[in-house]
Amino acid sequence: MPIYPPVYNTPQGQDLVKEILSQCNPPVYPHTYQIDGICASLDGESLLASMATGSGKTGFYSFLMLVVLAISQNPEKALGDVKFPKNPAMLVILPTKALQEDMRSGLSSLGLDAVVVNGDTVTQANQQGRNLWTECKNQHNMILISPEELLSSGF
Repeated sequence: MPIYPPVYNTPQGQDLVKEILSQCNPPVYPHTYQIDGICASLDGESLLASMATGSGKTGFYSFLMLVVLAISQNPEKALGDVKFPKNPAMLVILPTKALQEDMRSGLSSLGLDAVVVNGDTVTQANQQGRNLWTECKNQHNMILISPEELLSSGF
């Protein structure tokens, strides 16, 4: 449900997002349109971005998660009455294993704890005596999942 009036999609909210992202390791300096999308998302708005390859679509959700993590770890930074869970996670549905691995690598380089969940990784975890679904609930903040896993009994 969108927040009205918005608290993050304001000059104060935009400044907070820029500040948080600039303090990340490595620092992140998003495009203005990414800040606009992140702030709208923080206010509960849905975001649909149709852009060329390499123009920053991944930044919308990866930078959003960096901001959510920072606020969840320091709740005094939150604006208005907006609350974030202590252990936030984001589900990202990706159609190919190659794209999942590429995204995992890129998200990890931003300091996000990303995990790939597909038939191969679930089987591999089971063979190692691990439950990948339990790990997702307790550990990872970016879950990169294949569409077919959404229909699995584990999900």
